[in-house]
Amino acid sequence: MDRIAGLRKNFSHMFWVQALLNVKLINVVSTLFYLRRGLTLSQVLYTGIVFAVVNLVLEVPSSYLADRWGRKPTLVLGLLIYLAGLVVWIIGHGFWPIIVGFICIAASYACFTGTDDALVYDTAKELGEEKTTLRELSRYYAADRLFKIATPLIGALIAHSLSESQFVLLLSLDSVAVIAAIIICLRIIEPHHYMDVEQQERGALHDAWHLIRSERRIIYAILSRTVIFTSALILWRYHQVSFINMGISIVKLGLFWAVYNTASFLLIRNIQWFLPEKSVSVRINVLNGLYTGFVGLFIVAWFWLPSPYVLLLIYGLLVLAEMTRWPLYSELFNKRSLSYNRATTLSLTNLLKSILDIPLIFTAAIILKYNVIYPYGFAFLLGVVVLLFFRVKTFPSRQSEAMAK
Repeated sequence: MDRIAGLRKNFSHMFWVQALLNVKLINVVSTLFYLRRGLTLSQVLYTGIVFAVVNLVLEVPSSYLADRWGRKPTLVLGLLIYLAGLVVWIIGHGFWPIIVGFICIAASYACFTGTDDALVYDTAKELGEEKTTLRELSRYYAADRLFKIATPLIGALIAHSLSESQFVLLLSLDSVAVIAAIIICLRIIEPHHYMDVEQQERGALHDAWHLIRSERRIIYAILSRTVIFTSALILWRYHQVSFINMGISIVKLGLFWAVYNTASFLLIRNIQWFLPEKSVSVRINVLNGLYTGFVGLFIVAWFWLPSPYVLLLIYGLLVLAEMTRWPLYSELFNKRSLSYNRATTLSLTNLLKSILDIPLIFTAAIILKYNVIYPYGFAFLLGVVVLLFFRVKTFPSRQSEAMAK
């Protein structure tokens, strides 16, 4: 009974770990912080390539470690590495400290991706509640938004004059939040991985790689998630400078993100009610279509209705459409992987993401030098490619296939 009670607390513990890890007060002025520390706007985009390369190197090893060593210790390690990155940013000045900080944060991200989903999913499975995984995953992903309901406005108020001491204060508060996340993470109960001897002999990495290599449907799902996420990330990297140059103040931008995060928290938290009669794949395709449509609308408004507040509203809608997809993709990939190698399977999807990130971000950094609207055209083109060639198709879970056999 004690173990069962502890496992049930995993969901709330993971919720608060995710929430505290994503306090990120610095985010509301992150691009401005990087510029103050000596980076150019194009170099800000190039940090995304650094992030992708580190993930490319560490993604699979970190999650293979999670399958062998355990989900919980891997998550704790990721939090410690993230904290180290924040400390580097607090004390370091210049291009290279920013890069070292990104390396740490990317390594932390590699420890989390796949591992966190696997822990939530395996906890539900051990409790005999596998049918509720979408609900638990949506709650977990919604935690990302919880503190961001208030932190953008708080961060904007603290850093209103963009002074060095204000940046350091934001990073220090973020560090305190990560320390709290570490304390909570240590209380998590490691769920069973349901590994049998035959599966163990085959090897977690081999089985996960074979699954992705042999199935076109899962490749399409991975590509659709990755391409649209990367295009949204490119736009997010420099949106602060764009809107401030249009005349929107830091405080107003913080207030906007506070309202946005309230809406995204509620939507992601209740994603099971979004087109509930439709399959997960159909819902993903709808959101991909909405994202692409909003990017196109932004471009139209840029030339024919160039109000900064209208543009900011459209930008918020396209980011909302992208963010809402994540628990749906998580449910899709979780149902398609086996418990014992779930972290490795999910992180192999992020391995392919890291490979694609490099040329996409590099292209965007080049065209950004010519005009700030060009990356939006690039993002729209990527969205159209996904809609035309990488629509997500429904496929059965591994468990369903096993039962059929």
